[in-house]
Amino acid sequence: MRHTRSSTARATAARIVAVLALALLGTSALAVLTQAPAHAAARLTASSSLGGAVASTSGQTGFTLSGSGFQAIEGGFGGVYIGFGWVSGSGWGPSNGGATGRTYDYVPDEQSRSNQGYQAFVAFPGSSTAGEAQATMGSDGSFRVNLTVPGPTFTGAGGKSIDCTKVTCGFLTWGAHGVRNGANETFTPVTFRAGEPAPAVEQSPAPGAPAAGAQAARPAAPGRAATRARAGGAAQGAAAGVAAPEGQSAGTEGPGGVDTGAGGSGPADGAPTAATGGSTTTVTAVIEVDRKAARPGGAMGFAAAGFWPGEQVYVVLGEGDAAVGPVVAGVDGEVAGVIVLPEDIASGTHEIRAAGAGSGLEAAERFPVRTDISPTASAAGLGGSAGWVFLTLAALALSVAAAVAVNRRRLADPGGDDGAAHPDDPAHPDDPAHARADGGSPEHATTVLTQGDPR
Repeated sequence: MRHTRSSTARATAARIVAVLALALLGTSALAVLTQAPAHAAARLTASSSLGGAVASTSGQTGFTLSGSGFQAIEGGFGGVYIGFGWVSGSGWGPSNGGATGRTYDYVPDEQSRSNQGYQAFVAFPGSSTAGEAQATMGSDGSFRVNLTVPGPTFTGAGGKSIDCTKVTCGFLTWGAHGVRNGANETFTPVTFRAGEPAPAVEQSPAPGAPAAGAQAARPAAPGRAATRARAGGAAQGAAAGVAAPEGQSAGTEGPGGVDTGAGGSGPADGAPTAATGGSTTTVTAVIEVDRKAARPGGAMGFAAAGFWPGEQVYVVLGEGDAAVGPVVAGVDGEVAGVIVLPEDIASGTHEIRAAGAGSGLEAAERFPVRTDISPTASAAGLGGSAGWVFLTLAALALSVAAAVAVNRRRLADPGGDDGAAHPDDPAHPDDPAHARADGGSPEHATTVLTQGDPR
């Protein structure tokens, strides 16, 4: 009987364990089935008149680009840039530390609605920068824009010559105005095919704008910015099949399909030769901040240089925690301003970036923020001030106490030492001391006073 009861207990326990296991599995499955759907991955679809993501090797090709699944930030600063270029690998994006000319590059263009069509800006819905965008992203992360591919060779925003017959090129998207967002970084490869060039997408240039295919003229001051503009313009014009200006020879193509310039003189202004055989420049942008003002809620000054003269520059803190811009660069490519740090900024190292809208140049600076600097410094200052105030009040109190004590002594002893100290004081004509001063004796003076007493 005991054995039977033991077996029954074991069987019951086994059934309970099995039921619990099934319940746990059911709960897990229900959690998986009922969890919120993941955000769709960003995707860019390219289509040309040649069919799909195909461009012509003999001229410009117009594309219609459709985006879906992008992260749309309602009222967010900036949006998404779309350009044609190359990337170095899967980790090319700015969110992974990538930089223009190093891990990715693209055909440069003006940041305006009436640009040449080599680059587009899609603004977030409700963004303050939507006025300069070619399109506005829908709340579902969708958009559509038209872009033009100049050909298989071009000079990128980083100053290097790119030959798409030797490297993989395509359309890339990344965060606009210096705001890094890995969710919106994509790359869509484009293949090149020989044949008649497809008609380019018609753009509506602004009055005075250069014709399609020609590099936009920029006001270039002598120095680094001027070198950058000239080198980029020559190579871009060659890539797009634009004839050289009158009086200049078209030059010959060097390795990588780069125009060596008039008379084959090589890279303009002695620019160093890139690894791809093209020309590049030593243009770099830098930014510095006032580290003493790096505190929560503080107005921190910044200064940047090395951008194209007259271009729009955006300054962004972190991942869009604060931003300033657009700021128009000066005649030497410099900008300066003040950015207000958030009140709830965390202590530690933060990064501020300045990005040129037209040149693609970007400068970054890392600086420390300590949330205990302001309170500690204030407490120390108040502590020191309180010490001096205490000493001053104590000295004043002692002075007042001494004056009160002297006054009380005078009132309590009017004929004491204080009165004797002034024997010639005319305020006391009846003082016995005056009698002594007139030659009388103290006794005589006393007798006279007694006899004169009305009593």
